[in-house]
Amino acid sequence: MPVKRKRCVIVEDKTLEANSMRQWLESQGHQVVQTFNNGKAFRDWYAEHEIDLLILDIIMPVQDGFSTFFDLLNEGRLPATIFVSVENSAAIVKALKDAGAADFISKPLSRDVFLEHVKKAIDK
Repeated sequence: MPVKRKRCVIVEDKTLEANSMRQWLESQGHQVVQTFNNGKAFRDWYAEHEIDLLILDIIMPVQDGFSTFFDLLNEGRLPATIFVSVENSAAIVKALKDAGAADFISKPLSRDVFLEHVKKAIDK
């Protein structure tokens, strides 16, 4: 069965981690159309663009991942969203998934685990 190719955005303030996720996604044929280091920059861009998959860190400057996610949810424009964060308490993970997040991956990231979660989110 062919892989479903997706248009993706990564919102992550750590450049090395964003670059790793970009390489991993592109190695599977996905298109990373943009990366951002905070939620506000992403939301400004997203007002005029469409994507299939959002990779979203929680702890970032300017606008964090929580407020970005809930703003998109309230606007009715929430793409499939995978959170990646060191902030991984069970209550936070449950609240995000209950609100509509496709998945949550705890940092530090590994390529295989990351891609497994991406595949699961895309296949939903």
